[in-house]
Amino acid sequence: MPVIRSNGEMETLPGGFDAASGIYTDPDGPDWKSDLNPCQAKNILERIIIDFPFVDARSKSVALAAMLTVFGRNGCTFTPDLRRRSLTCNLFVHELRAEDRYFSQPLDTPAMLTIQDQIMSCLWALIQDWNHAGRPAGTGRNASFQRWSDIFGAILEHAGYPSPAGAFDAGVGGDTDMRDMQRLAKELQPPVNYQFSNLVEICREIGAFERLLGLCDDEMERKKKCVFATILKRYEGKMILPNRHWRIIGSGHGRRYALPEDL
Repeated sequence: MPVIRSNGEMETLPGGFDAASGIYTDPDGPDWKSDLNPCQAKNILERIIIDFPFVDARSKSVALAAMLTVFGRNGCTFTPDLRRRSLTCNLFVHELRAEDRYFSQPLDTPAMLTIQDQIMSCLWALIQDWNHAGRPAGTGRNASFQRWSDIFGAILEHAGYPSPAGAFDAGVGGDTDMRDMQRLAKELQPPVNYQFSNLVEICREIGAFERLLGLCDDEMERKKKCVFATILKRYEGKMILPNRHWRIIGSGHGRRYALPEDL
């Protein structure tokens, strides 16, 4: 297992217990080659994950980062708190039924045990290449796990992949409230103060918050109105768009909403 010592030196741990790091390495664990170059390593890894239906290059980078860290996503939705604490892969299966997919490279447990040494060799090649290059910093950083971003994100970027710590575009699923809030914000004019009913109308026109707002007032229950109002309140003071913070003016029936440009 590769480690970075407190003095900044990188080395691989020998089999057994290492007192300095507190890590026990199985002496009979997987072994890896040290003569692979980065291009060979990337080609092998690309073949191994060829059946993953990644929507974009960043999602592939996140999957490789997970492989590095332990040396998907499928349309699920999650809370803002979980979004902040997670790195998400965006996958899209073209088949109507996921079980109809054909796998040219099965990755069940027996297959993974067979290619484990090969995977480790590839990952080690990427780590070594980054280390020999002087450990260049990456461009992406996730404040929820900064040190992880500084190391694993940088390794993947140096290998030519997008930063796995960069912004995630859910498309579908994910934190749908945040995505719909950003869609709403793009429709708002900076100097205008909007009523609650104005926001509902705009959301219906662009298809945002459909699960709450429906298509007409008859479909919007009082409880759902309260939920929508709570969501709007949650983003008060947040920078929804660059240099534009969400503002709530007043209270009760006189409450107004605005997204002014910062001075």
